[in-house]
Amino acid sequence: MSASAERSLTALVVDGNEPIRVLLNAFLSRSGFEVDTAPDIDGAVPKLRDAHFDVLVVDPSASRDGDAVTRIETSFPGMVERTIVIVSAPHQIQRHRVHAVIEKPFDLKRVLEAAIDCGRSHHFHDT
Repeated sequence: MSASAERSLTALVVDGNEPIRVLLNAFLSRSGFEVDTAPDIDGAVPKLRDAHFDVLVVDPSASRDGDAVTRIETSFPGMVERTIVIVSAPHQIQRHRVHAVIEKPFDLKRVLEAAIDCGRSHHFHDT
């Protein structure tokens, strides 16, 4: 197996709620992901420009206009399919081609399963 195929899956967690951001960071990190975080989409944009992420976990309200997913889709079209959305109102996301929509309150196991599935499906296409 090549070194690139052995690298850890990477995730960027974007959520304006610091306790949720910290929880997801800790949980995904303990599950083997390399994780970075941002409190909002404005903080995520430079990270998305400068680094590769296999998975993006985002709360759509992490933008001033409440639609972070549209901003991701517009600015980083290839990233939207790597996006797991954690949302209170899942009907708001149906127009996007995201990997998964998880409704709040969320189950950490469900987030991890979606992140692994999303990360693996894109990880091997990139290597």
